[in-house]
Formats: sequence, C-alpha cells, structure tokens
Amino acid sequence: MNTRVRYGVLVTALEVQFWFPVWFLFLLDRGFSASQAAFADGLFRLVATLAEVPAGRISDRVGRKRSLYFALGGTAVTFLLISAVSSLPSLLFAWSVWGLLWALVSGLLTAYGWELGSQLDEADVGLATEFIRIRRVCAAVAMLFSLVTAGVLYELSPVLPFIVTALLALLVFPVAVRLPAIEAEADAETGADARSEAPIRQLLNTHGQMRLALLAGAIVLVAGWSIQMVYQPAGLEAGLTPTEISIVFAGFALAQLSGAWLIGRIPVDRVALLVGSVVGIALMCGGVWLGFCTEVHVAVPLFCLVAVGLFYSVGTAYCDIWVSELSTARNRATMLSLVSLLGGIALIFTRPLLGTIAGGAGVTTAFGIWAAVCGALAGVLWWSLKRRRSFPCQSGA
Repeated sequence: MNTRVRYGVLVTALEVQFWFPVWFLFLLDRGFSASQAAFADGLFRLVATLAEVPAGRISDRVGRKRSLYFALGGTAVTFLLISAVSSLPSLLFAWSVWGLLWALVSGLLTAYGWELGSQLDEADVGLATEFIRIRRVCAAVAMLFSLVTAGVLYELSPVLPFIVTALLALLVFPVAVRLPAIEAEADAETGADARSEAPIRQLLNTHGQMRLALLAGAIVLVAGWSIQMVYQPAGLEAGLTPTEISIVFAGFALAQLSGAWLIGRIPVDRVALLVGSVVGIALMCGGVWLGFCTEVHVAVPLFCLVAVGLFYSVGTAYCDIWVSELSTARNRATMLSLVSLLGGIALIFTRPLLGTIAGGAGVTTAFGIWAAVCGALAGVLWWSLKRRRSFPCQSGA
C-alpha cells in the first residue's frame, strides 16, 4: 500500500458521515425534543468555530502525525459518547467534544495532504495538487457511501451509525502509523518550530495574497454551505419522500465527487475559477427559484440543487490549494483553519436566516434571495481579485 492509498484510506475513515442523515432522528428517538437537538447543533457550531484557529495552531506545533493520532482517537471517543447520550448534560458535553474534533480535522487533512505531496517531490507542485484532489475525491466518496448506507444501519439499530464510525477510526490507526512524518515535525521536536515564525497577525498584515486567499475561501464556503440549510424543505416542497430526499443528498455528494476529479484539470486561471464557482452557485440557486416559480418538471430545480455541489467542490478545493501554496508547514493548518473560522462566523447568521425565510416566505423565496446574494458575493470577489493581479493565477498550480 503506497502513500497515496494510505492517505486516501485515512481521509475516507475520517470523512465518513453515517451520522449525517440520522443524527436528528437519533436524538428524537432518545427522547430529546427538537428544540434541544437544535440547541445542541448550535453549540456544536459555536465550539467548532471558536476552536478552528487554536486547533490549527496545535496541529502546526505538535506535528501532523500526532494530530492524526488525536483525530482518530478523538473520533472513536466522540462517537462512542454520542451513542451513549441519555440526558441533556451528556448531550451538550458530547456535542461540545464533537465541535472540538471537527475543528481539529478541518484543516489537518488538507495541510497534511499538501505537505505529503510536496515532500515526495519538492520539484513538482502538481503532486501536492494531486494529494488535494485525493483528499476531495475520498471525502466525496465517503459522503456518498455514508448517505447510501446510513439509513440501513439506523434501521438495524439507532446507535449503529455512531458505533461503526468509532470502530472505523480505530481500524485505520495502523494505516496512520505507517504514513510518513512531515520533515517540519522534526524541527518542532528540536525547538526550531513555529515559535520562530512571524505571528499570524503580522503575516496577514504584510501578505496581501494571503488575505485574498482567505477572503475567497470564506466567500465560497458561505455561498455553498449556507443554502444547504433549505435542501430538506426544498425536497418536501417538491413532494419528495424522506428516502427520495436522501437520494438528492447523494446526488449532491456525487456532484462534489465530479468537482473533486476536475481539480488540476481545468485550464483557466485562478480568478476565473474562484469567481466562476460562486457565479455557478448563484446560477444554480436561481435555477431552483425559477423552476419552482414555473411549471417545469420538478427534476429541473432538483438538478440545479444537486449541481451546486460541483461548483462548491471546485471552489473550495482551489481555495485550499491557494492557501496551502502561500503557507509553510509551520502555519499551514492554522491558515486553513482561518478560512473555516471566517466562513463559520458568517454561517452562524446565514443558515438560520435562510431557514427562517424558508419557513416564513417559502423555499422558493429563500433560493431567489440567496441567488442574488451569491451574485453580489461573486462581484465582491471578482473586484477584490482583479485589484491585485500580480499573483500567479495558474489553476493547476
């Protein structure tokens, strides 16, 4: 088993989401109310957002291999805790631990993949890009597999999706052990680590490209992730059953997989890719809005809804590549976590707002408004990037 395969297996194990379609049902089955489940979800997102940068700093300081061990062990412990929740305190504790774990994993896998590719062939930046593609493809495959099998596991036993997730993390531990360490980790052990690096604030103040990369990453994240809040209501408005809605989510994951395959293969510059991904999300949201407003077949708006995954996958991947290019092994996870932090702060407001609009004015209005918002975000991103065209813009780099 070579390094690419081991890395892919590791990513798949940490990105499986058997819990995603069933966690709300699981809590209801355990006797929790819908409001308690929603509060736990809000707490999870708050903890994950606040912990993003500290978790990235820890990963940069202690090294990628040790962070991977923490992530795998933390995954096992977290999902065993979730499977055993029986009271509100245990629920809030488990969801808080889950938020910490989410923050650790968010920047770790991308940083480690980029550094593996760079270390294997320092002269070939394309190899680092290939590892980002592997990371995205395996994450999409894990999501697709999870969505297809989660319902079956849940029907066998409501705790099974969480138990299987925990066991899978333990099973791939030997794979993580056999992955190579990053050379910068040896520096950290001898004291020549990130403490000699300039502070993050100073880096951002003096590095205009990094500020643009973080802005682009946050915009793409907010554009593509916010609207998923109303996917289930959209399915219900289209007359779909819960099983059919899960198929729509599987289609979204398949679109993400298609986008991941395109990484490094799109022959246009970076500005066009990043702005085009947000424009694509805007157009697809507009397609959903138009489809629900007219008498077209329901498959048309549902296709547009699924296609958001393609543009979202391409945009976030190229933002990750750009941030990784501008970072070093001593601050890469921190900078990638900053993207999630900036986007996460906005998501705290945009997701509930879209949910409220969908519940009040209707799903169609929510998609129409978000199409206009994404169009405005694309304009802001294009204007920001065009003001500074001195950076390299090759999409495959």
